[in-house]
Amino acid sequence: MAIEALRYAEELKQANLTAHVRTYAGAGLHELLGETSAVRRHADAIVALADQHSLHYWRLNGLFLRGWAIAQGASVEEGLAVMRQNLRARSALGVSWYHVRYLCMLATTLQKSGAAESALAVVAEAKDQAACHCEHMWDAEVERIEAEMLEVCARSTVECEARFQSALVTARRQSAKSFELRAALGLAKLWAEHGRGDEARDLLWPLYESFTEGFNTRDLTQARQLLDKLH
Repeated sequence: MAIEALRYAEELKQANLTAHVRTYAGAGLHELLGETSAVRRHADAIVALADQHSLHYWRLNGLFLRGWAIAQGASVEEGLAVMRQNLRARSALGVSWYHVRYLCMLATTLQKSGAAESALAVVAEAKDQAACHCEHMWDAEVERIEAEMLEVCARSTVECEARFQSALVTARRQSAKSFELRAALGLAKLWAEHGRGDEARDLLWPLYESFTEGFNTRDLTQARQLLDKLH
């Protein structure tokens, strides 16, 4: 579907539409799948298209996504600097759409750099943004990421578990099955680490079995690996 959307946009020769599709159906989708090289490819194309047609808003999106892709490799600090710079510039334009997701991406990248406390502050900002602009499609992800950051910061297991449980409830209420899997995977890992392997398996196995495709994707692969360890 994403490939068809991009092909159609390019056939119409509308630069703004093409940048839109590359940002959300292209880079946005591949980011969620953890496919860094594909994100970088789309990001570079967005920046090139934006430069050619003076599309400042799309250029900022492309640069932010490029920074994220850079940070997934060895140049974490370089990528973080690009992400921060373009997120600030985007905010200066008064843009709110997709800002919550970009803050999620910044938080997880900060955690990767070892700055988990800073990541928690970004998660708090994401919560505020979601409430202010009614962008609630990412609520389950925000709660899951917060749970993972709390775990890294060695907060109480009870607090971490409560955040994961909240993420699960939110994902189920929104019928966001991919986000439900992520929340269940995080909670199952937490339980397994604390000797609750049976509960972890009982939570994760039915959800894993309910998928009919995508078993080579990152999240389902990780779920399968954990389930194999729990048997």
